[in-house]
Amino acid sequence: MRMEYSMKAVKASDFYLIVVEMNLRLILALIFISTLTYSCSQKKEEIPADILSPEEMVPLLVDLQIAQSAVSVFQYSDTVRYNNNELSIHILKKRNIDPEKYLKSLHYYSDRPELMGEIYQHVIDELSRMQGMDGGK
Repeated sequence: MRMEYSMKAVKASDFYLIVVEMNLRLILALIFISTLTYSCSQKKEEIPADILSPEEMVPLLVDLQIAQSAVSVFQYSDTVRYNNNELSIHILKKRNIDPEKYLKSLHYYSDRPELMGEIYQHVIDELSRMQGMDGGK
């Protein structure tokens, strides 16, 4: 006997499209505000050793954005309740990143809007690339 599910299957390409559409406006607003509030004439400073590099932040933020979108998409359509905090902790553990170091890095980049804007531009580029790999369906 086959069991029928009330939730229709979601293809990976649909999921990535949802992720990009849901977060694109928020990310673009952050970049726009960051660009307006930060002077381009600032000297480039060296990132401290106890802060995650932009190269480490980008894939981490991509994973966190996808997890956050998954929580918001599936929270009303599934009987299993997804917790964004639990997913975030899982992602940090998977990447061997100390949660305190992540929070310190997030605070560091939040105080430097131009750097945060550059990081999020790379996050947008990566999410768009992922969407394109699925043919944009």
